[in-house]
Amino acid sequence: MKNLKRFTRCAFLLGGWLIHSVAPAQGFTACPDHRAGGYGPYDYTSPVDKVEHLPIVEQAHFRPDVENLVSGSTSNVAADLDYTIRAFPNHHRALDAASRLSVKLKSTRPPKLQCSVEGYFERGIRFKPDDAVLHMIYGLHFHRWKKPDQAKQQLEQAARLAPEDRNIAYNLGLIYVDLKEWDKASEYAEKAYGAGFPLPGLKNKLVKAGKWKEPMATPQGAEDASTAVAKPAGQPPGETRQ
Repeated sequence: MKNLKRFTRCAFLLGGWLIHSVAPAQGFTACPDHRAGGYGPYDYTSPVDKVEHLPIVEQAHFRPDVENLVSGSTSNVAADLDYTIRAFPNHHRALDAASRLSVKLKSTRPPKLQCSVEGYFERGIRFKPDDAVLHMIYGLHFHRWKKPDQAKQQLEQAARLAPEDRNIAYNLGLIYVDLKEWDKASEYAEKAYGAGFPLPGLKNKLVKAGKWKEPMATPQGAEDASTAVAKPAGQPPGETRQ
């Protein structure tokens, strides 16, 4: 839970410029669990693995230009992402970058990736099924690809694993708004804002639909999440960080 809280300070949020209206171009491609002789697999949520193994991988293969989809570090962006995710199957930021790359190239399996992006996520979940943030990012991936039912499934699982996490509650509320499940959207809005979530985008959507229910804590001094996305350090300028 300590690692979860640390990550969610810069958690991914639905509803920004990264969300594009595209249709899947290719089908699901399964990922093998382990490649003999490869580095890893290691757990991205493990404090020991983060100290002993993560710097070795990230310093060579997951530099800021790779995460920002600008250029590769040792080869090209996709190849460096593939290496990073094979070494750390539940590497949150690398999986999100692979998702964004798939949207950018309008392909569920961009060139130089050995698996489809969904395949990487499924392998990560087999490796670490109780990783709530991993399920949340997988939900974001489905949201980008206009698959709200699959997004809902992953975010609901994330909420079951981390019921007190306000970032997951907020994102799940946005999915329920998209699906017009208003009672659920209000329930998770109350959870998110009751825990002090700062962005008012979910509230604004509920107000616009005439579904906002008082009393709820009103976030102050934050921009509309419908036009911003909270990202980890190292993302392109102009994005909002929580």
